[in-house]
Amino acid sequence: MALLLSSTATCLSSENPVSALIFGSLDASPAVFATAGVKLAPGGVDREGFAILASGGAGARSERGPVAANGVPTTAMRITGLGAALVGYQWFHD
Repeated sequence: MALLLSSTATCLSSENPVSALIFGSLDASPAVFATAGVKLAPGGVDREGFAILASGGAGARSERGPVAANGVPTTAMRITGLGAALVGYQWFHD
């Protein structure tokens, strides 16, 4: 992700404001969840104007189930998905 951000910043000239911001997170424990997203703003992410925020994520968790008839405990994998989109107007108060 850092490589993508640095190459994007290099491709843009100083006259054009950066109009996309990429973000992500990772929660790693017995349950794992990863999220990635982007913020798009036509005038620049650091200026007033309309902005679109979109993200998606997925996770997995292993859970113990009831003991089977042969005495072996069962396990199940719970899979989770997330998708979100937001359109709004951003402004800054000085």
